[in-house]
Amino acid sequence: MVKDLRMEKKAAIGLPLRQLISILFGALILFFLVGLGVVVYNIVIGPSAKINQAQGSLDKLFGEIGTLEKDDDILETEVLNPDGWLISFFQGVKGSPKDCEGESCVCICDAAATRGTRQDLLDACSDERKSICKPLEYDVVDTFIEIEGVTKLNIKLNKGQITVEKIE
Repeated sequence: MVKDLRMEKKAAIGLPLRQLISILFGALILFFLVGLGVVVYNIVIGPSAKINQAQGSLDKLFGEIGTLEKDDDILETEVLNPDGWLISFFQGVKGSPKDCEGESCVCICDAAATRGTRQDLLDACSDERKSICKPLEYDVVDTFIEIEGVTKLNIKLNKGQITVEKIE
């Protein structure tokens, strides 16, 4: 009889322990599958979403730059996304993004790919999967600004040339 009580006690403890291990194992598998889904989403959908954000920001910026009409006009604007990318204003040179070959240009490029020299930046902005560019009708002073949350810009037209500064 004492032996039977011990067996029942072991059986009562063993069953919930097995269930607990099964639940933990199932949760671990679920956590792994969710993580895998996030990685796949970022690989497949993520880049196109960032390009769409960059396109929207660039279109908004161009609409506002179009309001500059005379010397000493100043424009304050905000660029919101894609966070962590770089806004680049530069004079066009040979080898610049094909959309701006030889003209002044503004690009929004993946900042992770744009560290280094000016030529590295031009190369990164030429990658259509990680950048969007448009030619400008004005000359520009080379400027490279990282988009961090709400990034405020001060854009000034002076003697047909645009200068851009980040407002801290």
